[in-house]
Order: sequence, then structure tokens, then C-alpha cells
Amino acid sequence: MDNTFAGDASPSANGTTLVDLGNGVHIEMTEAKAGKVSVFVDPKEIIISRKRFVSSARNVLKGKITEVKDAGNVAKVTVDAGKPFTVQITKKSLAEMKLSLGTEVYLAFKASSVQAI
Repeated sequence: MDNTFAGDASPSANGTTLVDLGNGVHIEMTEAKAGKVSVFVDPKEIIISRKRFVSSARNVLKGKITEVKDAGNVAKVTVDAGKPFTVQITKKSLAEMKLSLGTEVYLAFKASSVQAI
């Protein structure tokens, strides 16, 4: 399943849980967990942008596009952000943003979008 990762969870000072996914990738989730954990982020919950922007999203990762797949009415874009994240966007967004292999992008998603599984 896309965007399923194993990591080490620990509580943070601000009430969220920090999950170390390895390879320098850390994400925040709202569910209280500690120790070994598996997490999932729905590809539809991730925003992709060409520039970093200010938002309430606790998770912002920088990466490069490594794959673009046609998935019917949408495109599935894989971004290497230290771990491979898949993002689902409309084909119109893909074209308007001029996204292609090697494009540097930012991924943003809320801590509440990270689910323990």
C-alpha cells in the first residue's frame, strides 16, 4: 500500500507524536503512540507544491518527483522525500504546475492525516 511506513514513535512536547521513519524523515501524528509503529498517509491527503508555504500542516517534506503514473482521471506522483511518498492529484494540476520527473517539490499534510495501522 502506498505511503505505509514503519518507524519509531515518541511523544512530543506539544502533544503530538513524532515518528522517525529512518533516513532522516520525521513526521508528526495526533494519535498517542510510543515505540515501534506502522503508519499510513492517504495519497489524497497530501498537498504537493513547488514552493514551501505557511499552513497549519505539521508535516512538510522536500523532495523530487521520481515517477508519474496515469490513474484514470487522476495522476499518481511519487516523490522521494527520503522515503517514497505517493500523492494523488488531478491531471489538470499536474499540467498547470508543470510537474515532471526530477521536479523539486514540497509535500504537506496534517498530523491528523497520519494514521497508525
